[in-house]
Amino acid sequence: MSSQDLHAEKLVRLVVKRLAEARIAQGMSKNRLAVLAGIDPKAVAFIEKGERSPTLHTLAKMARALDLSLGFMVTEAENDLGSR
Repeated sequence: MSSQDLHAEKLVRLVVKRLAEARIAQGMSKNRLAVLAGIDPKAVAFIEKGERSPTLHTLAKMARALDLSLGFMVTEAENDLGSR
């Protein structure tokens, strides 16, 4: 795996982790997030467990359902990865 691929994987995992943390902080269930995002409830569980890699489209829908900016989350994740 190239270093670019590894960086991209870490970035996605970090964004997913932050989305999950935001969901929990808002007291939202995985099922509720799925309904609001218009995605399969099982997909949310698989994504949060790291068993499925989400598309950008799915991440955007999840962020929107949580009233978050995906762009901001990606930028913050990039900053965190750059400082490691």
